[in-house]
Amino acid sequence: MNNITRPDSSDKTTHLDQSATNHKKQRRRMRLEAETGIAVTPYGICQIIDLTRDGFSFKCVKQTEFPSEWSMDIHVTTGLSLEQLQVKKVWVKFLQDRNNQTPFSMELGGQFMELSPEQEEQLNTYLQELEKTD
Repeated sequence: MNNITRPDSSDKTTHLDQSATNHKKQRRRMRLEAETGIAVTPYGICQIIDLTRDGFSFKCVKQTEFPSEWSMDIHVTTGLSLEQLQVKKVWVKFLQDRNNQTPFSMELGGQFMELSPEQEEQLNTYLQELEKTD
């Protein structure tokens, strides 16, 4: 596994998926700010930053070692829940120069793996809610 550090940033970013094509494809999709959601993982609870049909990013207070793949839930303040989402880690960014303005120490970007039809429907509902508030 190769680690790549982004040269244009003072933050340390580690890319874990060398399939740049998939990452670029995900970035082309419309990212919706999704700070009304939380990710509940086996490794802690994190705040969703943004979301697409393909993936997500979230920020965590505690620096945590996430495996390359895991299952998580997303819960939204509107009561919507997306459960048992199989996800894959794409990148990790450690916020080295934290100041007192944010308690977060890391960000993580990931992609959704195989979603069931019900999970796809719930994700689409959440994205539609986000589009209305955008």
